[in-house]
Amino acid sequence: MRSNILVQDWAKDWMEIATAGKGQSHKDSIRNAVNNHILPHIGDIPLCEVNYADVSLVLAAASAYSYSLRSKILINMRGMFEVARRSRLISENPCDGLKAGPRQYKEKSALSKAQQEMLEAAVRGTRAETFVLLGLYTGMRREEILGLMWDCVDLRAEVPFLSVRRALRWEHNRPCVSEVLKSSAARRIIPIPERLLVHLESLRRSGSHVIGGDAPLTQTQFKNLWGFIERRTVSDPSDLGTCLKHSTVERCLDFRVTPHQLRHTYITRLVASGANIKHVQYLAGHSDLKMTLQVYTHIMNENPAAFCGDVYAAFDSAKAAF
Repeated sequence: MRSNILVQDWAKDWMEIATAGKGQSHKDSIRNAVNNHILPHIGDIPLCEVNYADVSLVLAAASAYSYSLRSKILINMRGMFEVARRSRLISENPCDGLKAGPRQYKEKSALSKAQQEMLEAAVRGTRAETFVLLGLYTGMRREEILGLMWDCVDLRAEVPFLSVRRALRWEHNRPCVSEVLKSSAARRIIPIPERLLVHLESLRRSGSHVIGGDAPLTQTQFKNLWGFIERRTVSDPSDLGTCLKHSTVERCLDFRVTPHQLRHTYITRLVASGANIKHVQYLAGHSDLKMTLQVYTHIMNENPAAFCGDVYAAFDSAKAAF
């Protein structure tokens, strides 16, 4: 009977083991990888007959997806067969030596200074303003901004700052704030620039959360908040300056923006200013300097001022103190 167990039957037992004690988002990630990407290709094959070619085809079918998703598929597939091997249902793990493929970094687009000014003007006085300013002037991740509480904000310090200690994640729309961050590097202290400081000082504190007041936002509430920006964005440039139907809201943005772009714009500004790359890594909350370098080195290369000191020191002693 054991030799005739199908992958799909074993997967049900394995998922009970793998999801035990995990958060809802983690459970959903495992189920998505198994049910939507692994079982459609090898689910009806006996567990003991699956070979390296079979599992390679699973990853080949996911080649059009992101490196992150391919990695999740491989991690779950490898884990599923490893537990089977340790349970002596199979003699070896067919995933041994299998890789998720090359990591591809897409060049991200930061907002230009003009676009940033347009965005700030568009959200001024709306519920989205605080979120946008926190993203642009602290570079926090979306979940970090939504999990920010006033006890982590010090506006009266000699150098005003905020501490990243919490993150908000949703489980079936319900907000869950915890001190479990993306990594240990995500726990950091960020100075507050003047533009953000003035805004935060003007806010009426009506609760413990900077965004949401008495309670953190549900996923639906955040979508509604971001809707303030989407309703002001046009897909056709000829619509710029017009108002929404049956509304006085003016469509004043001719570019699309995502929450992550706010963070990317902040980091890009730091790098372009010639900031120490280790300082950038810390402020961004990157656990690996390689991540910071791979994504943002091209910005450094476009800024000759970042390298002129080295060049002048080597070839022009008169300008070495530049």
